[in-house]
Amino acid sequence: MLAALLPMLSMGQSSLGKTDDLGRIAIAAIVPDEAEIPAGAQKMLQNRLMQVATLNGLGAVEGSQFAMVPMVSIISQDVTPTAPPQIALKVEISLYIVDALSQTIFSQTSIEAKGVGNTEDRAYTQAINNLNPRHGQFRGFVEKGKEKVVEYYNSQCDVIISSAKALAGQKKYEEALAMLSNVPDVSRECFDKCMAISMDIYQEYANHKCNEYLSAAKAAWAGKELGKVEENLGKITPDMACHPEAEQLVAQITKAVEAEGGNAWSFKMKRYDDSVDLEKMKIQAAKEVAQSWAYWGAASHFDWSWMYPNAKKKVVAQRQAEKTTTSTSKPSSEVTTSTAPVDVNQLGILKATVSKYYGSFKGNYHRITDGEFAGNGTIRDGDKCVWWDDPKDVYFILDLGEVKQINGFHISNHNTDVYILECSVDGVNFSKMATIDKTWGRVGGYSNYRMETFSTVPSHKGYEPRINFSPVKARYVKIYATECKYCSLSEVQLLGY
Repeated sequence: MLAALLPMLSMGQSSLGKTDDLGRIAIAAIVPDEAEIPAGAQKMLQNRLMQVATLNGLGAVEGSQFAMVPMVSIISQDVTPTAPPQIALKVEISLYIVDALSQTIFSQTSIEAKGVGNTEDRAYTQAINNLNPRHGQFRGFVEKGKEKVVEYYNSQCDVIISSAKALAGQKKYEEALAMLSNVPDVSRECFDKCMAISMDIYQEYANHKCNEYLSAAKAAWAGKELGKVEENLGKITPDMACHPEAEQLVAQITKAVEAEGGNAWSFKMKRYDDSVDLEKMKIQAAKEVAQSWAYWGAASHFDWSWMYPNAKKKVVAQRQAEKTTTSTSKPSSEVTTSTAPVDVNQLGILKATVSKYYGSFKGNYHRITDGEFAGNGTIRDGDKCVWWDDPKDVYFILDLGEVKQINGFHISNHNTDVYILECSVDGVNFSKMATIDKTWGRVGGYSNYRMETFSTVPSHKGYEPRINFSPVKARYVKIYATECKYCSLSEVQLLGY
């Protein structure tokens, strides 16, 4: 029933499933920072992991609870007797299939590789490049990992289902659907249960959103904002419970517009297309909702120190050093404001990634930190933006990788909305960093053509002196909207030295 929605749904508790079913298990190929792989070799190694996974019947995807991660150790390092001399490295590459959430290793294997280059990093990169993903020993490694994943779902199916129901009961529909969609199709019994429950939860979600859209449309009609009426009614699909009531509102508005002698209102509600199976339409919609919840599943920003004990020591030492730079009267998780003088016109861009996001939105969240700004006065739903309509449902958290001094920022957002930036040292306790007000916009146009860049830097063309910001030390920055007609973000650049 839900095969299209949940390509990764769980197995049942009574059987391990067939070999063909096992082949549909999906994992994430991840090279954590704690692995301490040189930057030039990280992407190459991740590609090798993906190849090992796919060549041996696994699906390599983002967001899975299960991951394949590497550990690379240098066995020997020599200088070749050549002119010019070269660095010759011999490394041991260990691969692990793990459950990232329970921090359990399911399977592991090791293989040696060699590389030569005029620098250690280049020799290292060549050694990674020489890793053959078709090597025979990887098959047994992957098969053992598959079996362990199946065993996990044999014992956890009921727990997953009850947890998803509990989340739905709290109206956390996106998280509930993501939890179910993260389960691989390895047993028909549990797979069918999860699919059926997913459809029920999606229907609850759809009906909940339908009421919100309909209420917003009625409010817009009361204010004679036909554009806003159309925007909200256009989101109501035939599978939603309030669709008939929405059609009645359309008829009422059409009649009123004609009675007032205005131009005929041509808006039409979405209809059920007999050529499209309604159930398939629901499945696809539920899949998109599940994908909007990013926190579920393994990711490179997780704390992987349990896999890399040496890196863990460095993290502890680093955090101790950070404590000494903050006031002893404050807890280590509290953001501290820096009073040191800052040349705001000579700041560099701090590397940040979106480590967590929540809610229903459109566009790829990677756009927020990809370095590309939407042009001032451009549309909010362009190819450089992430956009949404309900401010209660959406936020993004940027991770700098470690506590750093933030001395300023640039942000590209839709200028008719209010945006809040909060910062945190530990990712749990956040405090306000800045507000971007909806009254500051300098570019106009139609309501959805108002993307604009604001900056704390005086020399920047988007400088906004009304931004109340002071330099802070933090690792995480959270961005969300509190008042939202056409919410959209294109870029957030954090600045420091």
